[in-house]
Amino acid sequence: MSQNLYLPVVLLLTSLCARSQDSLQTRISQDSSIRATLVAGYKYPSLVYTANGEVLSHREVIGRLSLYAEPAEELQKYRDARTGRFVWAGVSLLAVVGAAVEKSQNNSGASYTFGGIFLTAMVAEVITAIGAERHLRWAIKIYNKRFQP
Repeated sequence: MSQNLYLPVVLLLTSLCARSQDSLQTRISQDSSIRATLVAGYKYPSLVYTANGEVLSHREVIGRLSLYAEPAEELQKYRDARTGRFVWAGVSLLAVVGAAVEKSQNNSGASYTFGGIFLTAMVAEVITAIGAERHLRWAIKIYNKRFQP
């Protein structure tokens, strides 16, 4: 009896898998520009991206940009900069741990060296984060050129 159910279960799982992989592409409307909109929040305003009057999540913006070849280079630079930001955050964390270990062993010279590494890594992380957002804005600008006459 259970052998007769294997085929329908496999077909059902296959169809669900195919439908879930295709659902992202049908949800993204490809015929509208992405606009940055300033929304007033409780304490501070926030910047959201909209298309056709609907608020887009970060994943939807990246998905929409990745559909076209023109903004692909800037989108790749954005992804690289985000990766670099996490690398610099790891370097700063390791520098803090190193400074704490050296301070506990009464090695103040090495502690100051790790403190300098921490400061440099934090500055590099901020610069990389600013660069990542700049690359995302440029990718959106390149994407929106298609809609200008």
